[in-house]
Amino acid sequence: MREQPTAPGSEYPPKPKNGVYLVADVSAEVTGDYVAPDWFMFSAVGPDNTIACPLFSEAMFPTGPLSAGTTVTTTLVFDVTEEFGVIRFDDPGPGSVTWRY
Repeated sequence: MREQPTAPGSEYPPKPKNGVYLVADVSAEVTGDYVAPDWFMFSAVGPDNTIACPLFSEAMFPTGPLSAGTTVTTTLVFDVTEEFGVIRFDDPGPGSVTWRY
């Protein structure tokens, strides 16, 4: 996890609207046959349980189907205020997991 005041890549506006870009490098191991993991199950949580979803980027998604045992890595980018401090992964199967940063 890292915060930065400027865009982490050309697919994002040069400066964030809300104050800072939160950049998370995420790896996931695929346990079944999927086209791609659903990176939109991640969110940043801020004051008063304010939620920020990752900003869309074509680079978030692999180019082909993934088979079980494959590890896929992406960079998730959130436009947040500096008061945010939690990343959450919501999955209806096993449930939610949170990380403080």
